[in-house]
Amino acid sequence: MSEQQNKKSSANSKEAPTYRLNAQWSGLWKVFAVLAALGLAGAAAGYSSNPTRFAYSWLFGFLVAVTIAIGAMMWVLIQYLTSAGWSVTVRRTAEFFGSGTVVFLALVVPVILTMNTTFAGWLHVGAHHEGGAEAPHAAVIMGESSMLAQVEHTDSAHPAPSQAMPAVADHAAPAPAGHGAVLGHAAHATVREDPEELLEQEIMSRKTWWLNKNFFIARSVFYVLVWFGLGSWLLRRSILQDTSKDVKLTAGTASMAPVATIFLAFTLTGGAFDWIMSLEPSWYSTIFGVNFFASSFVAIHAVLILTLMSMRSSGMLVKEVTVEHFHDLGKMQFGFLVFWAYISFSQFMLIWYAGIPEETTWYHRRWDVGPWAPVGLALVGLHFVVPFFLIISRNFKRKLGWLKLGAGIILTMHVVEIYWFVMPNLPKQDDFAFSWIDAACLLGAVGAYLAVVFRNMASHSLIPVGDPRLSRALKFQNA
Repeated sequence: MSEQQNKKSSANSKEAPTYRLNAQWSGLWKVFAVLAALGLAGAAAGYSSNPTRFAYSWLFGFLVAVTIAIGAMMWVLIQYLTSAGWSVTVRRTAEFFGSGTVVFLALVVPVILTMNTTFAGWLHVGAHHEGGAEAPHAAVIMGESSMLAQVEHTDSAHPAPSQAMPAVADHAAPAPAGHGAVLGHAAHATVREDPEELLEQEIMSRKTWWLNKNFFIARSVFYVLVWFGLGSWLLRRSILQDTSKDVKLTAGTASMAPVATIFLAFTLTGGAFDWIMSLEPSWYSTIFGVNFFASSFVAIHAVLILTLMSMRSSGMLVKEVTVEHFHDLGKMQFGFLVFWAYISFSQFMLIWYAGIPEETTWYHRRWDVGPWAPVGLALVGLHFVVPFFLIISRNFKRKLGWLKLGAGIILTMHVVEIYWFVMPNLPKQDDFAFSWIDAACLLGAVGAYLAVVFRNMASHSLIPVGDPRLSRALKFQNA
């Protein structure tokens, strides 16, 4: 009887094997933790030497990690929304990348603490609006090519006709000094302001209800709390099913997926508006949230392909994630790559066609200023054209070497795209150059995120063994 039980137990263990990281991978999270520590030390040194550069560089590194996590959570939710069976063996890896959001509770702190540098363009407007202060009665607007503004005399008792001050060509005649005087005139002088300056002030005055310091901090905390809760919830329920085998867990997660998707969609859009679009506060694009989502979703496909292929090369998930699964991942990556290109081009085309100054400033800064024109062309060529032709063919999607190459190019250019989003707003673009501070912040933020991801990966099964659709995924064949 005992021998029969042993045979039965042995048979059951073969039917339901455990899927864990091997010895080579189980300590990988420690490697990322060390890299994160080195990156954070470098970032701290960068803050000491160049606080302005650090503020923008940290935002860049933080957003790279955020886009991968957002893409992972959205990918998992889509599988539940569509009741997908083929992706069950792939889904747990995406759940691991979604669970790394806990580290954002710490990574967002430097973004908030340095907001006086990165978001100075609207902070003073928000503070002025909240305080309810009136504008000064007299002010001088300095243009790019003029030294003096035109000043009008005003007097409540004896109004005088407008007189323009003569232009000053040199510094031979300094203006008279005196309390309450502007260029030698009485304190009641007012300025004939630049129409473009007035237009920008009007635009900003309409945004102060959203762009103000306290509301910005509250939103930033809210975003990361939602992502932390959602990422943890998805992984926790999936892991719970590994032991309980309760089908209701799958049904319950699927029923909550629409609500979770709505929350994720709103928070990722808000994050894109707050952390990227408000770097140029007078600029706006109603499609930018979709652009941010598309970029994140393309990136997570590249991450999943590269991670799962590396696992297979180390002898893990060889039978569980096959060429058939990579073929479908390649199809999704190709489809959303085209979607990303369509959204990016639509934004550019509509802004170019309208020619509205406060909209065109985004592309002006990324084409006519500093070194950014070649970066923009590289995004077109290497983020879309080259991968497009690499993975468009069915044969290429099923040749894992080519698919891996395409994913590697896409992921690299995704990092470049986030850099292109953030860094053109750094002051003094004429002498801009890549800095070690950028690399340190990227390593610190992404390293900390990946340390959490791979720590979770080392603690749990690599596939959801309790999912009722697992057998369908293991037998999956592409049409």
